[in-house]
Amino acid sequence: MHYNWNANDADFAGFRGFFFNDIYFLNIIKKKSARIRKIRVIRVSIYAIFEQIILESKSIYFLMKKVFYLLLGIFLLAQFYRPERNLSGDTSQAISKAFSVPDSVQTILKTACYDCHSNKTVYPWYNNVQPVASWLAHHIDEAKHEINFDEFAKKSPRWQNHKMEEVMEQIEHNEMPLSSYTLIHKEAVLSPAQKTLVIHWAKRVMDTLKARNHPDSLILKRRH
Repeated sequence: MHYNWNANDADFAGFRGFFFNDIYFLNIIKKKSARIRKIRVIRVSIYAIFEQIILESKSIYFLMKKVFYLLLGIFLLAQFYRPERNLSGDTSQAISKAFSVPDSVQTILKTACYDCHSNKTVYPWYNNVQPVASWLAHHIDEAKHEINFDEFAKKSPRWQNHKMEEVMEQIEHNEMPLSSYTLIHKEAVLSPAQKTLVIHWAKRVMDTLKARNHPDSLILKRRH
């Protein structure tokens, strides 16, 4: 028996609804499955990224650990090296042997200058630690090369006159004592009255040099 389907037939409408509803649900399932696969791919990618970060972090940690132990070893070995200290205290050629140095000026020089510009340094406790000890030794050597008040008398009048000019200029412009020194040694900070006192003294030393020597002998010759 042949059955003619009619679009208005109730059975056909039911079949059509059932059939298309199944297709609709299948499409939803397919879409959800595709979405789930995407989520899984993203999740796997995130896990892979985190795993890589953890591995790299571990590598960086072990590298930093090796660097730390290397630096620690260098630091400990450096403690066995001790640079020569500036403790001779030789004042046989001190500035006071050739020029008048009032007690008030001498006190200022000892407080603010002599740790770096004499033959006797009063070392702080941290001088016992490397590399600070080497840095201080180098700094003191450079400072004594510029001017050493304990060896001032043996220098030429031309050199002495020039150094007194520098003393005046550096104090006037607050270049000496160094800020790195006064940061720790607060007593070395000079008051305006102390600055004036030292500047006037340096001027008197220059006047003495002019009285003792021909003016031309005090002119610093420029190097060509």
